[in-house]
This record gives sequence, structure tokens and C-alpha cells, in this order.
Amino acid sequence: MARLLLSREWLRRNMTTVLPIVAVIAIIAGFQAINPFFLSYQGVITLVYAMSYFLIASCGLTFVIMMGSFDFSVVSLLKLAALLCVLYIDNLGFLVIPLALSISVGLGFINGLLVAKLNVPSFMATLGVSVVVEGIALYLSKGFLHIIYDETFRALATTFIAGLPSIIYWAMGIWIISTFIAMYMPFGRRIYAIGGNPIGAGLSGINVERDRIYVFSWGAAPC
Repeated sequence: MARLLLSREWLRRNMTTVLPIVAVIAIIAGFQAINPFFLSYQGVITLVYAMSYFLIASCGLTFVIMMGSFDFSVVSLLKLAALLCVLYIDNLGFLVIPLALSISVGLGFINGLLVAKLNVPSFMATLGVSVVVEGIALYLSKGFLHIIYDETFRALATTFIAGLPSIIYWAMGIWIISTFIAMYMPFGRRIYAIGGNPIGAGLSGINVERDRIYVFSWGAAPC
């Protein structure tokens, strides 16, 4: 009886951790029942490859959520960064990477200014920026599908290492760095404080506006 009570108490305290794990297992079981090849080697590789990009983007978005905001422009920035790489890889080579990174950070900086300086709610500011970014992407692409053919550039994501595509190692590296910053660096502690109580964080000496701008810029960087 005592063990049962302890188990229920442990489950109650760790509900927010247990439920997502149970949900993931249930979803995997459901897809496996629908498609027996879902958990095959090729199925797992396809899933890992597709989700690695979202893991990279979510690392930056996590910091935005930590400080009590949200960023609807992440997906649009992913599209624009990828499009810039496709369009200009032949002319710039690997210099297209810092170009796409700089533009993404610049647009994230605009998000930060709108939220921190003009007090625009984050969902409104980032949604507006996402519409602008989508428009820029549509103008650059002319509405056509573009595919990158540079094998050296493609190899950054498609080379297999120990049976897994290299993109997963990039994603895991960014995840580890982001986790370290969030848990052990002063910057991460400040973001937690801003998310918990921005007024109290400001009174304790934290430059709330500056850090909000940093976070939106950092959130756009992985895109």
C-alpha cells in the first residue's frame, strides 16, 4: 500500500515529464500499426533526417519561449535561409552560409526591436515579420521550386556517419550547446528570470530589453 501511494505521488510530481513520453510512445505505436515499415531502418533514417531541421530551429525558439514570448517567424526564416542558399551557392560558394545566417539574425533582431522597444506582443510582431519574409521568399523564388545541386554543399547534411546522416550530428551539437547555455550560463539564467517575472528581473539589474533583443536574434540564428 505504501509503495502504491509513493508511486502515485511520484507520478503526480512528474506528470509533465511522463505524459509527453507516453504520448510519443503512443504516437510511434500508432504509426507502426498503420505502416509496418515505420520503424524500419529506412523509415527511422527518413524520420531522423526530416526532424533534424526542426530540432535545430526549436533550439532557438526554446529561448524565446523561456522568456515568455513566442516566435511565429521561425518556419518562414527557415524557408528564406534555404532559398538563399539555393539561389546563391553557385556565385558565393560557402560564403552563402554567413549571408543566410546574417539575414536571419537581422530579421530576428527586428522581431526583438518590435517586442522590446515598441512593446508589440510577440505573436503579433513575429506573425507580421513572417508575412514579410514569406513575401520576400516568394519574390526571390518567382513561385518556382528550386533544388540545390552542389554536391559539396549537400554533403554537409547528407553524408552518412556511423549509419546516420550528418545533419543529425549538427542538430545534436546545437542542442547540446543550447542546453549548456540555458542551464549553466548567466545568459540562460537571465532568460529564465525574464520569463518568470520581467519586472522583478529588471529590478534585479537585468537589462530586459537588451536580452529580449538578443533572444529573438539568437532564436533566428539556427534558421
